[in-house]
Amino acid sequence: MYLLIIPIVLSLFLLFSRARNLQKAPFQRGDRVLLITAHPDDETMFFSPTIISLIRASIPVSILCLSNGGAYGLGSVREKEMMEACKELKVPEDNVIILDHPDLQDGMKTSWPEELVAQQVYNAVTKYKANQVVTFDKKGVSGHINHVGAHKGVRRYMTDRQYRSAHGTVQCFELVSTSLFRKFSGLMDLPVSSLFLGSNCKLVVNPFPGVTTKAMSKHKSQRTWYRHLFTLMSRYTMMNTLRKMERSQYGYMSS
Repeated sequence: MYLLIIPIVLSLFLLFSRARNLQKAPFQRGDRVLLITAHPDDETMFFSPTIISLIRASIPVSILCLSNGGAYGLGSVREKEMMEACKELKVPEDNVIILDHPDLQDGMKTSWPEELVAQQVYNAVTKYKANQVVTFDKKGVSGHINHVGAHKGVRRYMTDRQYRSAHGTVQCFELVSTSLFRKFSGLMDLPVSSLFLGSNCKLVVNPFPGVTTKAMSKHKSQRTWYRHLFTLMSRYTMMNTLRKMERSQYGYMSS
């Protein structure tokens, strides 16, 4: 019992002691945030703390899902499930784009063209007038090649001169991947995440985990034991660490 109480108390202490820092940039009133995901259910399994926190703060959220998750012929089913999940997350239907592009198909061995992804990101940023973009980091949390493809496409978008000249003020952030142990430590990971939060990172704690559970229940076709376990135990349903992507890391690319 005491082993459970100690980390929770420590977590709350750290959270409140750093509250001022946690409430700072990158997301403030007036921002418009675009989330780039790879498959239906990514928005709930990995990014729901960010989505719920932004909606609660009255910051507009839009989502570009780069595929409809049709690896097993369930694309149309998963599209409907994602729209239902987004209703639970309070993301308006008009703010959700789900692509079914022949070169951006769901698959563990399907590598997506960076330029094509960058173009889709550009189109969505333009449509929603977003000034903040959020996606996976280079490890993609689970290592899925499509998650990594989303990251590479956003990286291409932020470094390609043709896009930067049009959207020069847009900032990009990546969801930080953790070790397997931390990934399944749920709220217990809060002390570690708080202690080692970098100056260029934002820690977002899920204010309503029950909303995540309800949203995940809409993804009926994805109800496997490991996804159920992930929803119950993952730190990603409890918190997100978002790191600012710096163009200096990658340099500029010519169009």
